[in-house]
Amino acid sequence: MAEEDQGSIVSRLEVVERTTQQLRLRLDTIEQSIAGSTKPSALAPEPQAQPQPQASVWIPSGPPPVRRRAPAWMVPNQTSQPKPKSAPVKDEKRLDDLEYKIGLTGLLRGGAVVIVIGIIYMVGLVASRGLITPRVQFAGELGLCLAFMVFGFIKRNEREDFGQLMVGIGSCGMYLSFAGAHLNKHLFSGEVLVTLFVSLSFANLGFATWRSSKSFLAIGMIGGLTAAMLPMHQYKPILDIGLHFLILVPTALIVLKNRWRDMAVALWITSTAALIPVLTYDSVWMVRIGGLYGASLICAAIYAFVWTETEFDPWCGISALIVATAGIGALAFDEVRHGSLHVLVLAAAGIIAGLGFNSKPIARNAFWLGSLATAVALSPIGYHRFEAGMAFALMSIGLALASLRFNSKALTALGVTELALGLCAYIAPWTNSPIHFGLGAETWLLTAFMVATVASAYASAKTGRGSQAMLLAACVLLLPLFTRAAFILLTAPAVGFLPSLAVLIPFMIFAAGLLVIGRRLDWTLTLVLGCCTLVLANLQYWQLISDGFRSPGFDSLIVLILMGGTVYGALGMREEAGRDFFDTLVGIAGVPVAIFVVRLAFIWLTIPPIHLGYPAALTVGALVAALFSGSLAIRMNWRGLVPQGWVMLLLASVGALGLQETGHYGLWFEILLLAACISGVLLMVKGAHLFPKQGMGLAGFGVATIWVLFSKLAFIVFTSKWLGIKETPALTLAWTVFAIALILAGFAYHARYLRFWSFGVFGSTIVKIFLFDLAALDAGIRVFILMLLGIGMVGAGYWYVRREPVLGAKR
Repeated sequence: MAEEDQGSIVSRLEVVERTTQQLRLRLDTIEQSIAGSTKPSALAPEPQAQPQPQASVWIPSGPPPVRRRAPAWMVPNQTSQPKPKSAPVKDEKRLDDLEYKIGLTGLLRGGAVVIVIGIIYMVGLVASRGLITPRVQFAGELGLCLAFMVFGFIKRNEREDFGQLMVGIGSCGMYLSFAGAHLNKHLFSGEVLVTLFVSLSFANLGFATWRSSKSFLAIGMIGGLTAAMLPMHQYKPILDIGLHFLILVPTALIVLKNRWRDMAVALWITSTAALIPVLTYDSVWMVRIGGLYGASLICAAIYAFVWTETEFDPWCGISALIVATAGIGALAFDEVRHGSLHVLVLAAAGIIAGLGFNSKPIARNAFWLGSLATAVALSPIGYHRFEAGMAFALMSIGLALASLRFNSKALTALGVTELALGLCAYIAPWTNSPIHFGLGAETWLLTAFMVATVASAYASAKTGRGSQAMLLAACVLLLPLFTRAAFILLTAPAVGFLPSLAVLIPFMIFAAGLLVIGRRLDWTLTLVLGCCTLVLANLQYWQLISDGFRSPGFDSLIVLILMGGTVYGALGMREEAGRDFFDTLVGIAGVPVAIFVVRLAFIWLTIPPIHLGYPAALTVGALVAALFSGSLAIRMNWRGLVPQGWVMLLLASVGALGLQETGHYGLWFEILLLAACISGVLLMVKGAHLFPKQGMGLAGFGVATIWVLFSKLAFIVFTSKWLGIKETPALTLAWTVFAIALILAGFAYHARYLRFWSFGVFGSTIVKIFLFDLAALDAGIRVFILMLLGIGMVGAGYWYVRREPVLGAKR
């Protein structure tokens, strides 16, 4: 082994020598290159030769240096010339574009708007001063507008649609001139104005067809639809609708020819707005609703024809929206009870119109879905709450079954929407509908809603729309429905339950169902919702108690059911949660269980023939809850029960200490209760190992609690008729006995903290003796107490001498 180590060392030295030689060669090469490149200038004096220092050997600790080319300014005979700066072509081009945009948008189009405004002001100024007659003024306005139109027609081939802009200025000016001639100058009647508007609109539409101009299409559309609204001041709705379609149809054909999808949407919005005056007029409802439906269907069909799949509207949803909006608008302006009739007609027309798009299945399905949604969502509106709600619920059930048959997500969503509308019809009354209806009818309606909710949730789960989320929503919805139905049945005169009890019972039944389903099917959200419902049941139970409910047997049954549900729900989360969360959950669940244990003790201990009294009953209940929590925590290793066990034990201890002040319950009852409290503290101290960091603190807190309880217990025994010791020495004797017991236990169990606690108790006893006892006691008793205390202290010291190795134990 030594020879092998020497060989490895020699080989490493050889490698180091070779590396050193290579580095020397590289350094020599670098020096020669630098010396050859630095030649002295002819004008500069020759520098004096200086002795070259010998190159020192340098062994790099890292990788060899990378050779880089020297910059130009370090190499002689080379002058670094600055590179010519390139012209800012991009900046100049950007400035040119900006200037062009400002000139085009700001000057050209802005100037057109200013001209139109100038025409309006000029007409108003001339008319106000009466400089010319109205006819001459109207002729001048028309001449100016025609001049713009002729000039624009001549320049129709200029860039940036300059010619069209001029024609547009003239066309808008003509609309304003026609309106002013009728309204201000009174040169012709309203029929002539309508004729002029319609004629000019047709001219604009023709120009839009010739030049494929959206601007002239918009001008002709707006002007023509405005003309259609003009007869309304003479109450001619049929003429208005006729003129509306007279402009709508050619505009739709132009949009269809050029396949302008955005103009199809603009046509629908403008057409619907132009029909609002007709809808608000009190005329034959068929005329008003028919005009709205016809215009909407035309716009929806045109949009479907020109539709192409895009990110904004991949499913041709605008067509479905147009149909649905038409139905909503018709119901908004139709106050009589025939809403279902014309909405069904609209839906049928939409389904028939969808047949014309067999070559475009997406557009056809959009028509059908929009029509079906309009029918099922709007047809029940207009009826009473019961009729509308039942219709919505039954249609929701039918759509859920249809979605299961055809595996359609759209039908599932529509069924859920129907259910939501039905609930709105049930909660919020419509116009002219009664607020209340019979309890039997309401029960049937609630049952239909519950069936529809279950069917919709099941259909959503089967069609793949998120079973857990939909199931949670269904359960949240079923709770108030089920509670309301049970409340109606339980508060009926034949049953006559209290209102609080009539709400508590469905809460408990619903919570039990959710907990069982959640645990059996492993549905976490259902289990959580069951726990939340159980919390509501607990709150409702205390509301029932506050209302004066008194029935020990029925009350105990309710408490046991709530306790069992709490334990069942908390244990159901054991597999879903981690260790820390489960401990927290157990601790939270243990609080109501402990309270219910106290409640049971209170129910049965305060009734005859026991009649223990309220303080004693509560104390016993708290003690039982503490013992139950401590035992279960130690047995099942559940840390979450330890805090609430301590809380209940402290409440029981306070109650046991104060029993003498609140009443007389017998000596043996007090002794047993205090002894049981001490046993409970010992049990909780034993469970301190579940908290390694806080175990010593809990043990010390337990010793302090036992000190107080033992003092009361020993005081009762020592001052009883069997011993007859006075009160002051009885307490001193109790402390002395407790201190001796602590030090004995500390040595027996190698528990240092118990020995330190004994020191504290001994010290407290000495202070009490010298400050209180010696001044009030007889000599014999004084000597006895001092001797007993001294013997106890000496005995403890001797034990330390005999058990010296125990002192090193870290307990």
